Amino acid sequence: MNLRNLQVRLSILSALLAPLAGIGQDQPVRADDRLPEIASIQKRKDQENYAIAMNLAKEKQWPTEIRGKEGRMAKLVGVDAYGFPMYFETFSNVNAAATIGTNNLWTGGSTGLNLTGNMAILKDKLALWDGGGVNSTHVELTGRITAKDAQGSADGHATHVAGTMMASGVSSFARGMAYGIQGILSYTFSGHLNEMATEAPNLLVSNHSYGTISGWRYNDSQSRWEFYGRPGENEDYKFGYYSSETQFWDSLSYLSPNYLIVKSAGNNRNEAGPSVGTTYWRYNSSGSMINAGPRPDGISSQNSYDLLPTYSTSKNILTVGNVLPIPNGYTKVTDVLLNSSSSVGPTDDGRIKPDIVANGTSLTSTYTGTNDAYATLSGTSMSAPTVSGSAILLQELYLRKTETTPAWSSTIRGLIIHTADEATGTPGPDYMYGWGLANFTRAARTMENSAENVVDQRTLNNAATYTLNVVASGKAPLKVSICWTDPPAPATSGNLLNDRTKKLIHDLDIRVKRGSRVYYPWKLDVLNPVLPATRGDNDVDNVEVIEIDSTVIGETYTIEVSHKGTLTRTGTQRYSLIATGVGGKPYAASAPSSSAGSRIDSLSFGGIT
Repeated sequence: MNLRNLQVRLSILSALLAPLAGIGQDQPVRADDRLPEIASIQKRKDQENYAIAMNLAKEKQWPTEIRGKEGRMAKLVGVDAYGFPMYFETFSNVNAAATIGTNNLWTGGSTGLNLTGNMAILKDKLALWDGGGVNSTHVELTGRITAKDAQGSADGHATHVAGTMMASGVSSFARGMAYGIQGILSYTFSGHLNEMATEAPNLLVSNHSYGTISGWRYNDSQSRWEFYGRPGENEDYKFGYYSSETQFWDSLSYLSPNYLIVKSAGNNRNEAGPSVGTTYWRYNSSGSMINAGPRPDGISSQNSYDLLPTYSTSKNILTVGNVLPIPNGYTKVTDVLLNSSSSVGPTDDGRIKPDIVANGTSLTSTYTGTNDAYATLSGTSMSAPTVSGSAILLQELYLRKTETTPAWSSTIRGLIIHTADEATGTPGPDYMYGWGLANFTRAARTMENSAENVVDQRTLNNAATYTLNVVASGKAPLKVSICWTDPPAPATSGNLLNDRTKKLIHDLDIRVKRGSRVYYPWKLDVLNPVLPATRGDNDVDNVEVIEIDSTVIGETYTIEVSHKGTLTRTGTQRYSLIATGVGGKPYAASAPSSSAGSRIDSLSFGGIT
């Protein structure tokens, strides 16, 4: 197949995906309106792209599978926009549950909430896509895995991930986060986009512990270092990059407001490549993997920032980094240690990713070989399912209150971010730990305690400002967050390397005021990623957090939510508002505040005057 014919066929594939660019521009779209059509279009695209890849694999002798360090496995799934092979690789339980406080939600846990996932409405609302099939006859999983595609023999990585999410606890050390859930769905990652579009209207949470091979990678089967950047380039553009597939994930989230996608950040940070002068391999301009000779000085060493491959940069998902276990639970900042391999941000446009961190180091969970096999693995592949399994427990708590209506994904994502433990000695978020270490004990208590917290789901109208008066309780610092599922942005094109074009479509703003003083949200500087967070106008992230450490107990503070420009998609934007450290008695009563937009649902109104 010559390059010209390949480019023509790839152009046709891109055109098939074009309808996604206008999603939601003219009128509100329910989750079930266009997703079947989108799934069908994407399935055709995937099939054609895979066929191209298989033909080129024969012609150019590309391997269809690659084995890497620590059992990591990659599969050829298609070609990118330039005709080069695209490989997905897998990113290689009780301590994990303690690290993020999920064990306190379980039956017998300190919260008394008795959350296990064993609610009929949650059956098949949790799913995973992975590199292979799950060992569905394992004693920890039997009868609760529904394989939705042809999966072949069971895969150890997928089985380990599934166990971390929901192993029943036959062996107590391997109990999964949602150990009582009645069933989950299992897919391989081949064809994941069209499959996700098909399932999105019915799902609440899905786990994705894989990503596109980017930058340096050691190929165990060939005993050599390989570099996956484009020919002639010393830095792989795929890090921090907003691709058409990334855009697709944001589209699915936007069209399915209850569906939260949880993604492993990646394990690229200690993939430094061989020493300068050592032989390495890379693709040439015709797409063949060649011996490139001695490694020159200047190729990225991948031990600093900007190491999130493609999908990990989606706006509306929860991207999870990997920290070492904290068996007795978090007590102080120095407890939190980032694994040396865990990929870090920022995204090319400066957004805060990963969103949070969790334990993915030395997790013992279910495995293949026998039906009572266990294995200990490490990586963000392991930290992501601790979060996805725990997130479904927050939905369980929410459904106890509403019975049939689940929370928006922005509410669950916002709660996890809002309640995270500080992971460094510097206040605010950073590009390594995100917003900090997930704390599901605090997240659940925030949702449950209506006297001292606000958890509100609202819509903001064009040119409107919503205001809410709250009273500082003095029992905790006043903290206010908004989180929203933003419309998909155009995929990056043209200059692919570190394009700073902002991907935020609806730029919402939050401010807290007391008298003449205005408090602003946290923000980071993409051009100086090592610098600590500052407070100011955040115009890149679709989550904003304000923290006021020193409050005047009993004083009224006014929360304001507004937006810049025009809300171009439907003229409204849904958002979730979370406030803690409120609920005190005011010095003097004040009149109720005015609002713009409408309240969709609210669980707590503590502290409103």
